[in-house]
Amino acid sequence: MTKALNYLLDAVDKLSQPRTTAAIQANDAGITCTSSVEHEPLLAQLRAAIVGGIGSHAGSSPGNERIPFDAGALELYDRIEAEISEWFTIRLEQPVYLTPEQTLRQWYIAYHSDRTAGNVTDEAYQEKVRTLEGWARSIVAKFDPPRTLELTIALREPDTTVVRKYGEVVKDDAGNPVRKVKLDPITKKPLTRIARHLPAACPECEATIAHNPKTGDQTFALILEYHDDALDTVADAAAICRSCEATWVGGVRVRALALHIEGQETLLNTPKEALDMALI
Repeated sequence: MTKALNYLLDAVDKLSQPRTTAAIQANDAGITCTSSVEHEPLLAQLRAAIVGGIGSHAGSSPGNERIPFDAGALELYDRIEAEISEWFTIRLEQPVYLTPEQTLRQWYIAYHSDRTAGNVTDEAYQEKVRTLEGWARSIVAKFDPPRTLELTIALREPDTTVVRKYGEVVKDDAGNPVRKVKLDPITKKPLTRIARHLPAACPECEATIAHNPKTGDQTFALILEYHDDALDTVADAAAICRSCEATWVGGVRVRALALHIEGQETLLNTPKEALDMALI
């Protein structure tokens, strides 16, 4: 249980404590070295971004280089601060602290105590982990948007599968937006293409496709977010299910998800006859 609780504390620390990361730098001669970079807590960075600039040195930036007001940062900050305050007042029944960073850390102490005493369910705990990790990802994405990779299962040659092509967005009978299947202009039959990759299934909800109810778009459910400049890409990566919002943050959980997907791939590419023999 101690290791599981660390996931929550890790997320709390990212949001509320300064941190040091290693960065690769190169000089004019092309010689690279690794140096330490100090960062303010993510919530402090987000607060600074509302009125322009990031970090304690934002005030020294020339006026024409600073953003005077970031409505998106304000909206995200207000939403996070309000939820942290609600968690705190419900659990401790006392006024919140001056900053959400202080409030969050004091809430965690009380929550950790309740969790240790068995007063917090696993489901409630995991929901808090997902929420805090989601906030951290949203803040980082504002300053340093990650690359996104859809997680798929490769079909071994010559195995392929046929999938339909989709085009414009239309309304279904219930008035919801959906993607319309493309039709051959002559035969009026659905157009198809050969696919050599299939979307991986989420271990939590088993979805392979995520549907956006606002746009009607359908996308692969599982994606990986990462940064090219990270010293340890896997350790700094996060996998997300766009269908159920389950997350896998950090090297241990991302690697566990990768092993799960490899298992799907092995099963999919194993001939049926071999599977039948294995069950005998």
